[in-house]
Amino acid sequence: MLANQNLKNYRQSDIATSTSEDIVVALYDGAIEFLTRAKECMLTGDILGKHNNVNRCRDILLELNDSLNMEIGGEIASSLRRLYLFMARYILQCSWRNDVSGMDKIRGMLLDLRGAWATCRDIVKKGKTQEEGKEKRVAISC
Repeated sequence: MLANQNLKNYRQSDIATSTSEDIVVALYDGAIEFLTRAKECMLTGDILGKHNNVNRCRDILLELNDSLNMEIGGEIASSLRRLYLFMARYILQCSWRNDVSGMDKIRGMLLDLRGAWATCRDIVKKGKTQEEGKEKRVAISC
């Protein structure tokens, strides 16, 4: 019980000290993990497990969608919104049809997006400088 509480406290402090880019990458990691589990459940006939993992993946996609800043993000944010909503719908359709190849397509898209965000995060981290005690970011905005 104490180990579980320590892990919970560690995760809370890790999130509290993470950058927004780190959190987005972690959300992609979670979505990929839940989608992978859903596919495994699909293959083994675990209907409840499939349902729970699909819903958790979908919840992450909808959270990513809700976190978009449409004013600042412009065309990129609009494109991501369409993509997140498409994936959220498509994952449900794949689940209903037990479509393993569809799940693989979504997983591939998530892996590509995760890689792009990880690269963006790394660029932002490298571009941070200290100027009068404030962080300053390079011209790239992720």
